[in-house]
Formats: sequence, structure tokens, C-alpha cells
Amino acid sequence: MNDQNAGHGESAKFCVVVDDRNLNLPEPVWTGRQLLELTDHRPPEEFLLYKLGEHNLMEDIGLDESVDVRKPGIERFVTFRSDRSFRFLLNGQRQDWGAPRISQANLHRLAEAGSDYTIWFEPAAGEPRELQPGDLVDLTGSEVERFHSERRITVHVVNEDNGEEIDLAANRRVQIERLIKRIYVEFNISQQPDDRLRCEQGGEDVFQFRQLTLGEYLDTGHCQCLVWLLASGTGGASCQ
Repeated sequence: MNDQNAGHGESAKFCVVVDDRNLNLPEPVWTGRQLLELTDHRPPEEFLLYKLGEHNLMEDIGLDESVDVRKPGIERFVTFRSDRSFRFLLNGQRQDWGAPRISQANLHRLAEAGSDYTIWFEPAAGEPRELQPGDLVDLTGSEVERFHSERRITVHVVNEDNGEEIDLAANRRVQIERLIKRIYVEFNISQQPDDRLRCEQGGEDVFQFRQLTLGEYLDTGHCQCLVWLLASGTGGASCQ
């Protein structure tokens, strides 16, 4: 990265990174316009400036908005030309974004989702996946990317043969069949004809519902505790 001292003869005290450029600033408070001009983004009216926060949360910094860079560590910023935006769908609603990538944290904020909600990415080609803190999604493809927020669902699975336990992050749209496949992958075992997968609450067989989605499975009253027991033989327990 290139180093640039904006100190005007004074000793620099505050280090920030704008795109790939290091700036050593003598003062702690700067406007968005000043930071853009220091990095030769002229005229500044044609650019957008974002501050990168925790988990890549991008905070839009207005031209005349002041930002304090005296916090411990290096403050990081990214810029984009304001004459282009990137469209995506979030919970079925069209959104326009000024950057070519968007983070899980920004999607979570735009969805106004609570802490018990997750953000799911639905690529045009491929399976939906839950985005993790820090994840970034490229919006520059030919397809309009789709996302949705959903209350977090966790399926707890116990392998009764060896005591190993796993938690599967899921959503209402996923098929039970796909969860079953994930269970065997996570436990690193092969499915056998005499295997049993049953609900801890009442011992109901899960395999018989493999064609249902998890939402359909729950809505019809099955295994509300979402604790499944995998075993090559019989046995079980009840939800507490």
C-alpha cells in the first residue's frame, strides 16, 4: 500500500486506510469530503465513502459528516463512484446499494432483524446458505442476488453410538432429506439400512418425513424440541 503523510509539517498521529492507501493524519476529526480529497477522489461529489466497522459493517460517511479516527487501531474506509448502484432483493423488497459487495452485517441492519434472526443468501445457482459475521457477497454478477432474514432454527443431533453431538443451522425452507445428508457428513459416517433417526420427544421416526421442508415438519406438530437421535439400534429419551 502507498503511504501518504497529510501532516502539513506536523507529526502524524492518526493512521487510517482509504481503499489501499495509508494516510497519516495530524488531526483526529475529518469530514468525508476531506478524506476523499486527500486520496484524490475529485470531485468528491462523485464518490461515496464508507467506514468499515466490526464484521465489515459499512457505515456511509456523508461529504460534510465528521468522523473521529482517534480510536485504538487503524480505521478503514472504502470508496465507490456514486454514479453506479447495485440492486438486490432482501425479503422480497428491492434494494439499491452503492458498493459492489455487501456484508452480512449490513444486510442484517437493512432487514432490521433481531439478534435471533439470521441472513440467508439465495444464489441463482446453488443452495441457500446462512451468512456468517464478516461474510461479503459480490453484487456485480448478471443476476439480481436474493437474501432473506429468518428466525434462527437449530436442529440438535445426538449420535447415540458414540455420544457425539452436533448443531445444524437450518431454515424453514430446507428439506428434511438435505438435513439427513448433512448429519451423515458431519458425523463422517455412511448411512446404513437399519439406522434410526428419531425425535427425542416421543421417539417418532424422522426418516418418514424426508420429503417435507423443516417448516412443514414443524407446522404439522412434529418434534417441537428439535432434538434428533441417530442410532443403529433402538433407544431414546424425552425432552426436558
